[in-house]
This record gives sequence, structure tokens and C-alpha cells, in this order.
Amino acid sequence: MVTKVNGNSTSTFGGDVDVTGNVITDAPTFHAYNNANQSVSSATWTKVQLNTKEWDTSNDFDTSNYRYTPTVAGYYQVNMNLRFSNSGSFSQVLIATYKNGSQYRVTTNLRDIVSVSPMHVVGSLLVYLNGATDYIEFYANIAATSPIFAYATTENSCWMEATLARAV
Repeated sequence: MVTKVNGNSTSTFGGDVDVTGNVITDAPTFHAYNNANQSVSSATWTKVQLNTKEWDTSNDFDTSNYRYTPTVAGYYQVNMNLRFSNSGSFSQVLIATYKNGSQYRVTTNLRDIVSVSPMHVVGSLLVYLNGATDYIEFYANIAATSPIFAYATTENSCWMEATLARAV
């Protein structure tokens, strides 16, 4: 037996509840990553070139502009991972989400790093997107000698993903 669960009156998606009580939704979600190293300037905010999609259930992620413009309004859970490397010393790594072309949230700020390269930093946030014109992008800033956003085939190293957490 499957019972249909509808969203609120303005929701554009619904879901099913299976016999065990699990909710199965058709809420939009995507996962995109870069498929090659990306050289960047030190201490400069640079958009991460997420040019490959692992999945995109509503085809809302643009691999040419590296941005997500969902067509369902609501609150989105966004997760990011940056794998970076450098040829010398580095002092700070920041990752941020940009919304509509402007910095929205800096989610990770590492300072005075003493470690072997490459390293990973992760970030997570909840953001409201209006389902029409709002979009998000993944940026990073590395103060280092010859920094790169590093790619490794075993890890899909630099990535961003989002899932609709609550439609409005």
C-alpha cells in the first residue's frame, strides 16, 4: 500500500509513504564536482568550476556557469567539499557560498595551517532559494604559494550538493 503525501498548497512536489513509514519524495537534489585541477591566484575569491554532474534530478545545475538555480522555492541543505594543494606554505583557506553573485556565507575558515598538502575542507549551510531567480555558487580563497583546487578521480574532490529540505 502506498499513501500519497502532498506538500502545502503552494508546494510543487509531493511524496509517497511506503508501508514502513519512510517518506519517498521527488524533492530536487544535485551533486556536481570538478573533473580536473583548477589553478587559482593566491588570496583571491575564485569560483570552483563544478563542470560534471553525478546527479541532478530536476536539471537545475548549470555546468557551464557552475551554478544551481532550483525551480522549487524553499530551504535547501547545501554541502561543499574542497580538496586543495599548494607548492609551498599557506596560511588561510576559506570556502563560501555565493547567492545571486554575492558572498552569502563563509562556512569554513582555516588559519595557520600546518599540514601536508593536499587537504580537504568542508562546509554546510541551509539557504532559502525562491525557485525562480535565486542561484548559488561555490567559491574558495586560499592564501598559499601556487594553490590549486585539486582533483582526484577516487574522490571527486571538489564538490557541492544540495537537497530541498522544506518547500514553501
